[in-house]
Amino acid sequence: MIVAMSLYLIYHLALGQYGVLFDGYREGHWWQYFFSVLIMLFGVYFMNAGKVETLVLDKNSGVLSQIKTSIFCQKKKAEWALDQVRNIRIYKRGHDGV
Repeated sequence: MIVAMSLYLIYHLALGQYGVLFDGYREGHWWQYFFSVLIMLFGVYFMNAGKVETLVLDKNSGVLSQIKTSIFCQKKKAEWALDQVRNIRIYKRGHDGV
């Protein structure tokens, strides 16, 4: 949503009077473009911060794998031998309810 809003701001600034849905500046100044791009980078940073974490216990190969994948398909993988693992605990976070 942040990226979409920043793209709308750049669209509004670039087209001037033709891209106006509300009354505002008719001419885009450098600082307006700067803040629009800064907001877009802020949104992209938040999208990259979200990760999907996968934990795989493979008894056949004897490996415990942890894979973290970002929205831009960047993967970080860590592997351990199952004989190195001594204790595994699972904690539930969040709340129960609708």
